[in-house]
Amino acid sequence: MSGPALLFVYGTLQDESVQQRLFARAPIQRADAIAGHRRRAIPVPDASVAARIGSPHYVDLEPHAHERVEGRVLELDGRELALLDAYERADRYVRVAVTLASGVRAWAYVHESSAVRGDRRTSDDLCALVERAVPLLGAMSDAQTARRPAPGKWSAREILGHLVDSATVNHTRFLRARWQDDLDFDGYDQEAWVEAHGYAETSWPDLLRLWHALNWHVARVIDTTPAPVRVKAHARHSPHRIAFTPVAPNDPATLDMLMDDYVAHLRHHLRQVLGAEWDRLDVGDEREETAGREPT
Repeated sequence: MSGPALLFVYGTLQDESVQQRLFARAPIQRADAIAGHRRRAIPVPDASVAARIGSPHYVDLEPHAHERVEGRVLELDGRELALLDAYERADRYVRVAVTLASGVRAWAYVHESSAVRGDRRTSDDLCALVERAVPLLGAMSDAQTARRPAPGKWSAREILGHLVDSATVNHTRFLRARWQDDLDFDGYDQEAWVEAHGYAETSWPDLLRLWHALNWHVARVIDTTPAPVRVKAHARHSPHRIAFTPVAPNDPATLDMLMDDYVAHLRHHLRQVLGAEWDRLDVGDEREETAGREPT
């Protein structure tokens, strides 16, 4: 390890008595915060556990566009981080990488039920989803990809073509969001685009290669978007009009929400092609748990 592991704590681990009990020392630490989140309380189901932690509730993080959670950053060694992994796992907490308000990247523990995905999880989910789908899509015959399930419904080729259009449009949206003061983007006529591109007659292998490459390109843009850009709350936005999972027009929206929505939309259409159960094993659940390794 090139230096101490940085851990953002926002609950009882801020308490020096807890630190002394776990590490037999008070680690070097400083104040910091995580933007775009707030605390949430999770009831502790077991009275003995509640007695052990001194509270009837666990503390967790949840995304919330206009709020931030204050806490502290501890400097730990690899042995201490491994000890904490086991300690937190007993209460169903997992370690994820986050970017703090100071710009520092650190680890944080969140409950396994948390909506907090940690840095790069959207791109990880996207790439995992695409890579799992490609061999299944590639095994489909020309007849399967050309067949429309009902009049007025898209064939597999047209669905994949629509996902090509979605990748192209959202790649541009994600880039533009870096330099504009809102998330107000135009929609597009999806049916007209599918027809104009002639996806119904396009070579399936060519279409699949294009879709695969474009999604890795989208994932790269997600990866390289700075965290402050992703979590910034915007009052003026268009996800209430253009998103697969709309945001209420009076609620703030973040680019993170739009990026997650892109993956949800892609998953929805892949289920139409491959069947509703093909991805029932959740993709993107692999979290780095190597003690002492810095978040990258």
